[in-house]
Amino acid sequence: MTTDHGTDHRVDTDVVVCGAGVAGLAAACALGRLGLEVTLLDKRPSQPPLWKGEVLQPGSLDSLHAWDVLGRLEARRAVRLNRLVARTAGGQELMAMDFAVLGGERPWMLAHDYSTILECMAESM
Repeated sequence: MTTDHGTDHRVDTDVVVCGAGVAGLAAACALGRLGLEVTLLDKRPSQPPLWKGEVLQPGSLDSLHAWDVLGRLEARRAVRLNRLVARTAGGQELMAMDFAVLGGERPWMLAHDYSTILECMAESM
C-alpha cells in the first residue's frame, strides 16, 4: 500500500488483526499459537486507563489457561465467581446460576479489571 506521501507500508504477515482489545488479543493469541505470523493493529499507541471490570466466562478459561493468561491473572489477584445472581432493586433474588452445575475443571467465571486482562494477554504473546 502506498500513502499519498509515497511511502511503502507493506507488511509480510499471514493475518492482520485489527483492534487490541480483549477480543483482538485473544484472536492474535489463538492464531499465533497455530503458527501463523500475526500483525496486531490498533488505532491507539496504548490503551487508555479504563475503570471497568471484566468477567471472563467459564468457556474461555481453558484457552486462557493454555495461553498462560489464566495463571498471570490469578497471580494478579483475579476473583473467581462461583455463582451469578440477578436481583430486584430491593435485593430479592430473581434467579441464580451456580457454575458448579457446569462441571469440568474450571466451573467458575473470573473477574478482573480490563487493563490487567489486556496486560496479561499481551504478556503471554
